[in-house]
Order: sequence, then structure tokens, then C-alpha cells
Amino acid sequence: MDIGENISDSIRYPTSDLGKLLILGIIMIIPVVNFIGMGYFLRALKSNLAGISELPNFDDVGELFIEGLKLFIVGIIYSIPVWIIAAGLGAGQNVIMNAGMLSGAALYALILGYIIYVILAIIIGFIEIIAVANLAYNDGEFSAAFRFTEILNHISQIGWADYIIWYIVVVLVSLIIGLIAVAITFALAITIIGIILIPVLFILVISYISLFYARSLSLLFLSQ
Repeated sequence: MDIGENISDSIRYPTSDLGKLLILGIIMIIPVVNFIGMGYFLRALKSNLAGISELPNFDDVGELFIEGLKLFIVGIIYSIPVWIIAAGLGAGQNVIMNAGMLSGAALYALILGYIIYVILAIIIGFIEIIAVANLAYNDGEFSAAFRFTEILNHISQIGWADYIIWYIVVVLVSLIIGLIAVAITFALAITIIGIILIPVLFILVISYISLFYARSLSLLFLSQ
């Protein structure tokens, strides 16, 4: 995988149709309606995995909503183990604090528990990313997001080292895009017209990062 080519290609992808970029941004900030935006993200992922480099259309909104709801449920299911461990750690901490038993052993146990929690959350997060790609690759078949042998095989073929490097780079690029948007926001805030344009910028940044991520993830998945 050429990470530089992946990122440069993905940076260009969202700007291929500014109208769709704006529509997606508006949809994504409206509660419930944003399921359509999540569905569009999945559609963009599907089309990229199929070798189509143009932004998909917004036709069949009902299908987009269902696909977005499906993606949301996948995220919820993957979050359950993390929530359970977090709740257990919180309950254990409250018991120890309320009983005044914060001994050295109890403190080390809590620290170890939180370390395990963070490691597990990271591992689940890495699996979930490829699970979403596998969901799109299998044309939205819900069970494809939970075929763990298949998902781990995809990660193995990509290579854990390349995958982790890709993830770090994508996060850094997203942060840079966000910081640039913040800088532009401060610059716009000095004029009335600029203040009016700030919400538009915010909308565009949200949709841009979403489509940048969809394109980059598809290229990573296809690099196996």
C-alpha cells in the first residue's frame, strides 16, 4: 500500500462534486435525517470498492436511510463490550472510593483495569473499521460486519503494520483539516459576511472528512 498515494487521492475525492458535498453536510447535522448521511457514506464506500471514483447520487433516499440505520446498529453492537467494561470499572471504582479502601493493590487493579479497557477499545475499533468495509464490500449484507474470521483475514492481508500506519495518518490528516477549518473560521469572523459563511464551512468540513475517510478506507481495503 502506498500511503502517500492513498491520502492524496482521498483528499481530492470529496471535491469532485461540491453540490453533493454540501447536501451531505446539511443532512449530517440534522437529527434522524443524518441516518441518510450515514447511508450515503456507506454508498460512497460501496462505489469506491466497486472501482467507481465519482461521488454517488442521492437517489433512493429510503434505501440510504435503511443503510445508515444498519451502519448505526453495527456501531452500537461493537460498542457493547466497551460499555460493559467501562460500567464495571466505574462501579468498582465507586465501591472502592465509598468504602475507603483505596489501597495500593486496589489502585494498581484499577489502573490495570483501565489499561485493559483502553487496549480492548483500540482493538475493537480496528476490527470495526474493517467490519464496516466488509459490510460495504458485501453490498450491505448485515452479517458481513460480524464475520470475524473474514474480517481478521482482511486485516492480515493488508498487514497490521500498514493498517496502523494508515490509521495514524488518516487521524492526523483529519486533525489538520479540522485545524485549517478553525483558522479559516477565525479569519471569517472579522466580517459580517464571514460570520454568515461559518456555518457553511462547518457543514462542508463534516462532509469532507466523511468522504475523505470513505475513499481512503476503500483504497486500504482494496490494497490487500
